[in-house]
Amino acid sequence: MQREVQKSENLLVHKKSDLSDIENGLPAADMIVANLFIEYIGIDTFTEQPSKNNPTYVSCVIQKNPNVSFVSDSHYAEALNGIESLHRDIKNDSLVKSMSSIG
Repeated sequence: MQREVQKSENLLVHKKSDLSDIENGLPAADMIVANLFIEYIGIDTFTEQPSKNNPTYVSCVIQKNPNVSFVSDSHYAEALNGIESLHRDIKNDSLVKSMSSIG
């Protein structure tokens, strides 16, 4: 049985883009989900991106693994070793301050 898909203006858009380059922007959106992402582009670059199109909601989660690798222990941890050089330690209070500054 085939289901008919109705077109709607409420769409989830997956976009492949290097967001560490501020020239690459995000599409207009009501909500941005950036969980476990800020550690790779930094707070300043991250907050600059959504400030360009003022979404209603921004979800951002940072992960802390004190005294351990920033990648959680899993069967896939070895595959993520290469990204460790991109990691930036994000301080909770700095993130809250920066997010508050953009509204």
